Amino acid sequence: MKKQVNYQINIFISILVLLSISTIFYCRIFLAKKMLKEGEFQSTILVDCKGHTLRKILSSREGTSIKIDYSKLPSYLIDAVILSEDKRFFSHWGIDFFALSRALWQNIRGRKIVSGASTLTQQMVRLTRNYPRTYFGKALVMGEAFFTELLYSKEKILCFYFNRAPYGNQTFGIGAAAKLYFGKPVEQISLAEAAFLCGIPKSPTLLNPYQHFDLCIHKQKKILELLLTNKKITVEQFKRAKKEMLSLELKKPIFRAPHFCDWIIKQGALNKRNKDGKVYTTIDPSIQLACEGILRRRILSLKKANVTNGSALVMDLQTGKILAWVGSADYFNQKHAGQVNGVISLRQPGSTLKPFTYGLYLETGGMLSDLIPDLPLHAKTPGGDFAPRNYDEDFHGPVQVRTALACSYNVPAVRVTEKVGVAALLDKLKRLGFSHLDKTANYYGLGLTLGSAEVTLLELVRAYASLACAGKTLKEQFLINEGSNIKKYGEYVFSPQVCYLLTDVLSDSNARTSAFGSFSSLDFPFDCAAKTGTSKNFRDNWTIGFTRDYVVGVWAGNFEGDPMQGISGISGAAPIFRDIMFHLHRKKYPETFVSPEGIISRSICPVSGNLAGIHCPNEMVEKFISGVEPRTKCNIHQSFQIDIRNGLLAGEDCPKEFVVEKVYENYPALYNNWVAKQCIPRPPQKFSNLGEKKLLSLPDEETFYIAFPDEGDIFCIDPVLRPEYQTISLKAIVPKGVNKIVWWVNEKPYSESSWPFETEWQLIRGKHSFSFSLEKEKTKTNPVGIQVF
Repeated sequence: MKKQVNYQINIFISILVLLSISTIFYCRIFLAKKMLKEGEFQSTILVDCKGHTLRKILSSREGTSIKIDYSKLPSYLIDAVILSEDKRFFSHWGIDFFALSRALWQNIRGRKIVSGASTLTQQMVRLTRNYPRTYFGKALVMGEAFFTELLYSKEKILCFYFNRAPYGNQTFGIGAAAKLYFGKPVEQISLAEAAFLCGIPKSPTLLNPYQHFDLCIHKQKKILELLLTNKKITVEQFKRAKKEMLSLELKKPIFRAPHFCDWIIKQGALNKRNKDGKVYTTIDPSIQLACEGILRRRILSLKKANVTNGSALVMDLQTGKILAWVGSADYFNQKHAGQVNGVISLRQPGSTLKPFTYGLYLETGGMLSDLIPDLPLHAKTPGGDFAPRNYDEDFHGPVQVRTALACSYNVPAVRVTEKVGVAALLDKLKRLGFSHLDKTANYYGLGLTLGSAEVTLLELVRAYASLACAGKTLKEQFLINEGSNIKKYGEYVFSPQVCYLLTDVLSDSNARTSAFGSFSSLDFPFDCAAKTGTSKNFRDNWTIGFTRDYVVGVWAGNFEGDPMQGISGISGAAPIFRDIMFHLHRKKYPETFVSPEGIISRSICPVSGNLAGIHCPNEMVEKFISGVEPRTKCNIHQSFQIDIRNGLLAGEDCPKEFVVEKVYENYPALYNNWVAKQCIPRPPQKFSNLGEKKLLSLPDEETFYIAFPDEGDIFCIDPVLRPEYQTISLKAIVPKGVNKIVWWVNEKPYSESSWPFETEWQLIRGKHSFSFSLEKEKTKTNPVGIQVF
C-alpha cells in the first residue's frame, strides 16, 4: 500500500513538473510572439530624403508609435515611471504582494475600489493581451506577469512598457508622445517634460494635455515631489523643473506630398519599412514644396481660361529618383476633384509622343533635313479617311523634319507615321514603358502619333528619361533603400545618335520660332529639351522635357474633362515647366548636351534640305548620323535665262544684252497649290517670241494624276447646310510647262483650270467619276470614282 502511494505521488509530481515545463515553454513561445510582434503597436512613418515626415500611418491599433531603445531613455524618466507606477519593480517577480495586500485592505474598508496593485509587468501584459477585467482575468494577468519575469530582464520589460503605454490622442509609446506633445525625440526631453508625460498613461482620456492641461501639470508636480522625496533629483533640479514653462506643440496633421504617399502605400511601401518604423522615400522636400507652390500659383492665374488643375513630376537623371510628385493643385479641393492623382491618371498626351515617331524615322534612315509635305492629307485607314490638321489651321508646304518636330506640325507627323508604320511605333512606345497601350495598332491608327491613345504623366517622364539617357530605359526609384537592388539602366530603345538628334531639335528655340514665336516659355538660357502637347478639344495641356540633370513633366487641365479656353501647351503647361526648371537650376545652370560619336555636320540649303548649291542664297548647318547624310545638291533653287524685255524664257537666239540669269524656287508639282497661296514667284512657262522658241533645260517631270479625291472616297451631304456650300476641291498634279487642263466629271467635260489646277465641284448624291486631260489633248488620266450619300 505504501509503495502504491509513493508511486502515485511520484506520478503526480512528474505530471506537475511536465505541466510546469510545458507552461513555461508555452508562455515562452506565446509571449515572445506577442510581445516581440511590433506590428500591432508600431506605426509607419513615410519620410522624405532628408528624414522629414511626409505622413504617419496608424498601427493596427489605430495609433501612432515610434520604437525607442532602452539606452535612449533618460534616467529621470525611468525613475519617474517606477516611483509613480511600481516602486518595487526591481524587487518583485511580476506580482507585488505588499501592494496587493494594501489594495485589498483599502478596497474592503472603503467598500469600493480605492486603489489597484498592478505592477508595470502586469500593465505590459494587459497591453499585450485583452483579458477581461474580472477576478479571473486578473489572475491570468498575474500568472503571465510571473512567467514574463522569468523569461525577460527588467530592462526588457521596461522597454516593452515604454514602447506600448497609451499616451492619448492615438499615441502609443513614450517616443511618439515626446514627438507629439513637445516636438522632440525622447532623449532630448527635460526633467519637467518627462514628469509631465509619465502621468498620462494612468488615464489617457482624463489627462489629455490638449483638453486638461492643468490636470496634467498637477500630476507632473506630484511626480516631481516623488523624485525629490526619493532623492532621485536634487532640490535645484526640482525647483528648475517646477519653474519650467511647458508649451505643447500644436496638434496638426502632417500630410505632405499626399498623392505620392497615397501611391506608394498602394504599391506596398509599408511592407518595406525599416526597424525604426520608417519608410525612406526619394522625395526632396524643397523641390516638392517649390513645385506645389508653382503649380498652385500658375493654375490660379489660368482660372479665366477654365483651367482648374495640374500635375507635376520631377525625376533625377543621375539616379532615377522621383524628387517631386504633385498630383493636383490642391489635394483638399473637392469641387475640382483634388484627390485625383494626375501623375498616374490616364489622359490623351497630344503631341508629346511625336519625338518617338521621328526617332523611329531617324532610326530607319531618315534625316533631319528631309522634306515632309505639310499639305492637305486624306490618309486611308480601316475606319475611313483620316484628314489631320495643324494646330494653327494652316499648311506649311515642304518642311524639314527639324522644323516639323520643333513646331509640332500634325500633318508631317502623320505622314512620317505612315512611312514607319503604326505597329512599329506602338512596339517602340511599349518598350519605352507605356504599359497602358494595350490595344492593337489598328485600334489606335495613325492618330497614335497625335496622342489619340491614353497614357500617364509618369509614363511620359519615364520615356523622356530614355531620350535623356542616350536611349537607355531608366527605372524610376521611389524608396531610397531600394537603390542598391535595382539596376539603374535597362535596354537600349534608341541609339545614342538618334537620341542626340532628337534632343538637339527639342532644345532648338530657333527651329520652333515660326510656331511659338521668339522668347516663348521654352526659351531657356541653358540647354533644355522640351516638347508641348495639347489633346483634342483642349482638354489636356502637357510639357515634358529635360536637362542634363532632371526630367520634368507637367500636365494642366480639368479632371472633369471640361475643355480649356484658348490654352495650348505653350501657354498652359509650359510656364509651369519653365518655373520648375529655373528653380531646379537656380544655383547652377546645367551642362550642355554632349554629342556622341558618329554625329557629323553638313552645310545644307534651308529650303530643299539637300547640300547647298551654287544658286542657294542661304545655308545652314545641320547635324546627321555619320553615313546617313545628304549626297545631292539643292534641286529647288534653279537658274533660268530670262528675256528682260518680256520676262519670258529666253531662246538661244535671244540677244545676249537682253538675257539675264534669275534664280527661282522651283518646287515639285505636288506643292503647286501651296506655292500659289504663298505668292512664290514661279519660273516662266513660255518662251519669248522675240527670238527662236527653243526649250531650255526645264525639269523633266511627265507624271500627272489626281491628288484629290482618292479612289473609293465616300462623302455625305449635310441635311442642314445649304447645298451650294457643300463642295469639294478637285486637285491635279501635272508636269511643268503645262498651262491649262480640262476636268471631266462622269466622262463629260466639266471645266478648264489653270495653275494650280484646282476646281470646285458641288456634292450630288450617287456615284461619280473624275479625270482630267491636258490642254488640246484628248488623253485623260485614269478615272477616280467616289460615292456621295
